[in-house]
Amino acid sequence: RLFDLFPYQQNKFPKADSLAYKVNGTWQTWSTQQVLDNINNLSSGLLQLGVQPGDRIGIISNNRPEWNFVDHACLQLAVADVPVYPTVSDNDLAYILKESEVRYIFVSSKELFDKVQRCRVGVDTLKDVYTFNQVPGAKNWNDLVEAGKLTDNTAKISEIKSAIKPTDLATIIY
Repeated sequence: RLFDLFPYQQNKFPKADSLAYKVNGTWQTWSTQQVLDNINNLSSGLLQLGVQPGDRIGIISNNRPEWNFVDHACLQLAVADVPVYPTVSDNDLAYILKESEVRYIFVSSKELFDKVQRCRVGVDTLKDVYTFNQVPGAKNWNDLVEAGKLTDNTAKISEIKSAIKPTDLATIIY
């Protein structure tokens, strides 16, 4: 299973630089343990929001570590993620959000946050938007990570993971 990748790496080949990303010209790295902590804390935060197996969560972002954290958190909660290209038109985004019944969406920037705000009219399932970058007036993905640290949902996450079958839906790509 894809969400077993980082636990396997931590068990067999832990790395100090499991993921790396350039921020303002400087490489920032995440160890395998830091990656796992982010994934598990985000999963816990999503559970606190009431996210359930079978829900859908959107991601609109350039390639970055946070994208992987959301993807793996969704996978281990049996939640289908809906990745969307950042260049998607407003009409197409509105259709995707409504048709896929996205409950929450993660975006990288203020521009994408504003785009989702424009396109969410009539999308009754969309409860909230979280950003990777700090955006005034928007919730940040770190809010969920921090909330996840406060509640130990390890048993619930393990229970969900153990019930995931190879035939379960993982991703909806448009």
